[in-house]
Amino acid sequence: MAFKFVDNVPFGRIFLDLDNPRHKPFENEDQVIAYLCDKEGVLPLARDIVKVGMNPLERLALLELDGTKRGNGIATYTSAEGNRRICALKLLNDPERAPAEYRKAFQRLSDDWAHPIKFIYGTVFDTQDNANVWVERMHSGPQGGVGRLEWNADQKQRFDGGSKNKAALNLLDYAEAEKMITEKERAGTLTTVQRFIGNDVFREALGFDQNATDAARTRPKAEFDALTKRFMKDLISKKTVNSRMNKAEIVAYARSLSSSPGITTTRIEAEPISGN
Repeated sequence: MAFKFVDNVPFGRIFLDLDNPRHKPFENEDQVIAYLCDKEGVLPLARDIVKVGMNPLERLALLELDGTKRGNGIATYTSAEGNRRICALKLLNDPERAPAEYRKAFQRLSDDWAHPIKFIYGTVFDTQDNANVWVERMHSGPQGGVGRLEWNADQKQRFDGGSKNKAALNLLDYAEAEKMITEKERAGTLTTVQRFIGNDVFREALGFDQNATDAARTRPKAEFDALTKRFMKDLISKKTVNSRMNKAEIVAYARSLSSSPGITTTRIEAEPISGN
């Protein structure tokens, strides 16, 4: 499968793909630009490029146009993957090419662009079919594992969750590690656990400290485990714990939790649950 990496390609030597899976075939670049601006979010993409630059994790896929080296030895390309990014760069560098209703917005972005991009990194494929092997893996879903896998809710929270969200995730991780809940049973429960963890009365009843660097317990382990186990059981059943419960109902549940048999008023210095 022939391809080569190319660096510092002037984006002006890259033409938009007129026959792209995102749209019907067009006759010229202006038609493609108008469509991408109206239907494919090029303006927000341009804002992001101005703010943080081009994604260094993704090269553009390019196809060399036939015969372009004959005159001066300089190749020109068409975009096999990355039409939106090339479109955004073209309009940031030349806002006059933007459709009338977008022109002022692109002009403002261009004026504020502190580090204009004139060159791109690409991968040049010898044929469209060879490029399509990888384009399909980027845009056609998991495909049994060979394509891109979207993060589930738990994975997103591990990457960039707030303190409350990470606290809920930590509690679920702990419960799974302690065999109070299975991986299959916890699927789809994160939002509900977040609602409960966000309630002060519930956290106090459970003996759960979400403000520590690591999620921690403030009850002896045996009591904390007993309460967490009951909470997980109720979470799975969805009868006494569910995402539709309001604040008053969560508080009532928390009070019933703290009055469970064998639960005392004993408190301890916060101990990270991840160390258990």
